Amino acid sequence: MRFPWRAASGAAWTVEDVRRLRELADQGMSPRIIATQLNRSESSIKNKAGMHGISLRPRLSSCGSDFSRTSCDASLVAIASD
Repeated sequence: MRFPWRAASGAAWTVEDVRRLRELADQGMSPRIIATQLNRSESSIKNKAGMHGISLRPRLSSCGSDFSRTSCDASLVAIASD
């Protein structure tokens, strides 16, 4: 095995994984929700987003003008799982 540490740290990122990360981040989802959707740690989401210049900053959305990322996460989980 070329990278023996990879087995302990999880699966390698695929092009599709990064595309999905970008898509979910563009929808304004939190790193916690993205991590759940991609079956990865929140830390790995933040690291990969940083490596690819993907912003994980919250965006105003249909959750209303009194934006709270925490309160919107529950509704975004339902959308992401569809």
